Amino acid sequence: SAGYLKPGQQIVFNSQTPFRKPDTSRIRLYELDDTNRIRIPFSLTIDTSNSCMIRMTASLVRNKNYLFIADSASFGNIYGEQSDSTGNKFTVKSEESYGKLVLNISNHEGPRIIQLLTEGEKLVTDIKMDKDGKVEFPLLERGNYRVRVIYDFNGDGKWTTGNFLAGRQPEPVSYLPVEVDIKENWVRDYNWDISEKNFKK
Repeated sequence: SAGYLKPGQQIVFNSQTPFRKPDTSRIRLYELDDTNRIRIPFSLTIDTSNSCMIRMTASLVRNKNYLFIADSASFGNIYGEQSDSTGNKFTVKSEESYGKLVLNISNHEGPRIIQLLTEGEKLVTDIKMDKDGKVEFPLLERGNYRVRVIYDFNGDGKWTTGNFLAGRQPEPVSYLPVEVDIKENWVRDYNWDISEKNFKK
C-alpha cells in the first residue's frame, strides 16, 4: 500500500478468514519499463502456520517498477467468498534509500530487550540480548527515533509489570539519552552504557 518494498521484503496477503488456494491464472505480475510490460513468474503459498496468510515469491530487482494485477475471484476463503479485482504499482527501493542505527551496548549483565521506537513511542522492532555487544537496526526510514532498554530480569523476553500483592517491582526501563535522527544512506553509531538509567523527559 505504500507503493514500495524494502530490499528483500516479501509480498504478503492477509485475510480475516482462512484462504482457499488462489487462482493464479487470474493473477499477473509485470516489470515496467518506459514502454513495455514484462511478465514476471511468481508463486503463491499459503502459510503453513497461518491459513489467513499467503506469501508471494518472485525475483524482484532493486530500483525497478512493478505492476501487480489480480482479477476478481483470484483470491477467496474457505467459505466461498471471493475477492474483488485489484491492481497495484510498486517499486523495490535500494539500500541507499535507508539509514542504519548501530548501538554498542555495555556494562550490564543478564538479558535485556533493546526497543526501537518512533518519535511518537510506537514500537518499530526490538532485539533481545543476553550479553553486552553490538546491535544493528538496518533499513530504517528517514526520521527521528527513540531507543530504550528493558532490563529483562526474569528472562521471559518481555516487559514484566509490577505486582503489589507479590511485592514485585516492574522491570526497569531506560532510554538512550539522545533522539536518533536517521537519514538516507547514513549510519548512526552510538556507544551506550546501560548501567546508567536515563528516563525520557
